[in-house]
Amino acid sequence: MILQDLCALYERLAADAQSSGIALRGYSPAPVSHALELSDDGRIVAVIPLAKLEKKKLINPKWMLPERLVRTAGVRANYLSDNSGYALGRDSKGKPGRSAQLFQAFRELNLRILSALDDPGARAFCAFLNRWNPTQFDEPLFDDEREALLAGGNLVFMFNGTYLHERPALRAAWEREQSDEDTALVGQCLITGEELPIASVHPSIKGVVGAQSTGAALVSFNSPAFKFFNKSQSLNAPVSERAAFAYTTALNHLLNLPKGSGGRCIRIGDISQVFWARTHAPLEEGFTWCMVEPIEPQEDAADGDRDDAGTAKMMWDALLRLRAGRPLAEMNLNENVHMHLLGLAPNAARISVRYYYVDSFGALVQRVVQHHRDTEIVHGPSEPEFLAPWMIMRETAAQGKADNVPQTLSGALMRAIYTGQSYPSSLYAAVMMRIRSDKTINRVRAAVIKAYLLRDSRLKDNKEWKEGIKVGLNEEWNAPAYLMGRLFALMEKAQSDAIGSVGASIRDRYFASASATPGTVFPVLLRMAQHHITKINGHYLDMRIQEVVGKIGVGEENPKAFPNKLDLSDQGLFMVGYYHQRQALYTKRVEEAVEA
Repeated sequence: MILQDLCALYERLAADAQSSGIALRGYSPAPVSHALELSDDGRIVAVIPLAKLEKKKLINPKWMLPERLVRTAGVRANYLSDNSGYALGRDSKGKPGRSAQLFQAFRELNLRILSALDDPGARAFCAFLNRWNPTQFDEPLFDDEREALLAGGNLVFMFNGTYLHERPALRAAWEREQSDEDTALVGQCLITGEELPIASVHPSIKGVVGAQSTGAALVSFNSPAFKFFNKSQSLNAPVSERAAFAYTTALNHLLNLPKGSGGRCIRIGDISQVFWARTHAPLEEGFTWCMVEPIEPQEDAADGDRDDAGTAKMMWDALLRLRAGRPLAEMNLNENVHMHLLGLAPNAARISVRYYYVDSFGALVQRVVQHHRDTEIVHGPSEPEFLAPWMIMRETAAQGKADNVPQTLSGALMRAIYTGQSYPSSLYAAVMMRIRSDKTINRVRAAVIKAYLLRDSRLKDNKEWKEGIKVGLNEEWNAPAYLMGRLFALMEKAQSDAIGSVGASIRDRYFASASATPGTVFPVLLRMAQHHITKINGHYLDMRIQEVVGKIGVGEENPKAFPNKLDLSDQGLFMVGYYHQRQALYTKRVEEAVEA
């Protein structure tokens, strides 16, 4: 199904290749560093650098050239363009004998295809191939660009103001060459159902983060154990050469589009997620990016990651309205468009499929927006309004590094978002473990815990928790674990006001034990809090602490009202209460400063 849908995407994009930029069969995008202009008799008369300065760095533009060969070993030349070793017989490796072999292979391939053509450009190029000697590379014509020519970029050839690879006669010759290639096997294609030449090796997929830079395979077999009726390599899964080219080209196209609302690939932990609409729907595709990777557009600066700042702002405003409960119909978006979301992860020389989600745009929006509602929590003014999945994944990783994100966790999170099911318990456990490890509960971690508990209570129809867990502090809720989290935050504030910054605060020393075994810790913390309150004459804090203690039920008649243990769900609720109370204290302080 995945390959069929990718092939359908390729056919749609190829129908308007000039606009979409998709490669047609026999062609592929490749970086080009220079153009070499030829005279009628095949002499190089000009060397034209094509690299452009971007962010203080020269970048070679990508052009659509005759398909580049995958070269791992041996000598294999490309048609009409190649690096300097093949095109000119000179490179930077210091092996003139090897360079001569490369140029000879380039000469033989192109003369075989072009010699019979009645085209002035083909005749000029054949004349060049017959007269060129690598020693001519030392002539003054190449002095200014010699080092850049040897750097490894592709060189293209010009004649009479046109590039040879764009001349119709030379393109037609290449397409005939492609159709004339011998194929080992003809069979029924699994994707199209037609009797066609079967691809023994599929083209590589490039752009999956963490996979080999030279490319990895989505369909691949490399061991005798995978042989079926003596069918080796990809003949085990018979896909025609045409379909193999189509699905790999479409996937490479999605993976390598520029980032932003015009992009179609988002990194989430170890996953590279691509997405596309079944029909032409750029606005819905752009909004999908905005939902999964929400970035607030800057009013005072152009957003470098988005094609159109005005469109980006419109999408952001629409996301805010949807989270507030406004219907999708108000946003001028087509909820019936079918969306495809494919999560890919590296696996040595292969690519693993972590998830594949297909549904209407309306259903997708409903579930992703519900995720944003679930993770919505009170936060500071400088923090982002929405939490992208990569932010959540970062909080599960040691030292906050993407490389340390637990494997398979990203896929489990995205499946929960796209299906509306419970968040993975492994995500909840990973965040709790990070909190216990570094004694820090920030906005993202609190939001994950809140979302997990809220969705879990919703699916279990736990009415008390559904109504009690809110975006900000709920002073009316008397759930013991929530109250104890609030109490811990108030006592921490009392200590901070009394003695300022200390080497080991009560959070550093007692947070983990207070959230797990409150009965053994809170009596000690209450005595410490009274000492701190006396020191600062903190009437407000004392009043709030006594209020919370009273709701828990601690008093002379019941001094041991704190439970001996909290289960994992209650521990999460403790942390939500702690975070809510700290944010409320901070907000009150800011409001007082503004009023003053």
